[in-house]
Amino acid sequence: MQFFIHKFFNVCAEKAEYNLLRVQARSNAGLDISTDTAIIKTLNYFIQKNDLEKAALACYYAGYVLHSQGKEAEAIEYYLQADDFAQYTGNNKLIGRIKNRIGMQTIRSD
Repeated sequence: MQFFIHKFFNVCAEKAEYNLLRVQARSNAGLDISTDTAIIKTLNYFIQKNDLEKAALACYYAGYVLHSQGKEAEAIEYYLQADDFAQYTGNNKLIGRIKNRIGMQTIRSD
């Protein structure tokens, strides 16, 4: 029985990695990511596994997806949470990207 549980766990891990990389690649290629809502489940997976580096990135892209859907207030919440995770991990490049997104969104809403 443990074999099946372990195998299922690996499938979940692989799916989470795939979802994160897929959204990241689509975003970097300038493609529409507004329908990539699986990133929210991916974020939850990384939080449960205490992988804060990937949780920060997934949270950033969750905010980006919500922003693409026109859900500005929800997007800001995800960006702020991503900033907390990124600050904890010391990922300065991601912190800069998050601050830029928050700033751009704030300017547009004023």
